[in-house]
Amino acid sequence: MNARADLYKPLRARGLLVQIAIVVAAEALLFHLYRVDESDFHWAIHFLVGVTAAAIWNVAWLPSGRPAPGMLLWILPFHLLAMTPDLLYKAFDVPHAEWMEVFLAHISVHYLPGRVAAWLVIALGAWWAYATLLALWLRERARDAEVASI
Repeated sequence: MNARADLYKPLRARGLLVQIAIVVAAEALLFHLYRVDESDFHWAIHFLVGVTAAAIWNVAWLPSGRPAPGMLLWILPFHLLAMTPDLLYKAFDVPHAEWMEVFLAHISVHYLPGRVAAWLVIALGAWWAYATLLALWLRERARDAEVASI
């Protein structure tokens, strides 16, 4: 495989489908952890914060010259980071404290007006921005290929 084809590897349908399957399976397990305590709205907020962070990560990666490998998988580590205080509480009975804000603003994200609905709009906006930038990146690559073939 040539270097040019490697640029598009993160965008292959098969790889993206595998990533979607992994994220959905993992998130179903994480949702169950929250659902047991009837705190699924906490899962939703931290999931959407993780989704937003993953979109920002993907935007930040594009200037490197290609889309981020595992672009959809980044949702998982960011979601786990956002929910770390909840995991600490569940596993070790560590109460929430202000220092836990380092985990993607774990406490303050709950106080955004509109809560889950607001985070849904933010997450969708972040991925829309990434999709737009990715489309521009793809258009530029196509333009480069067209110029190179002349």
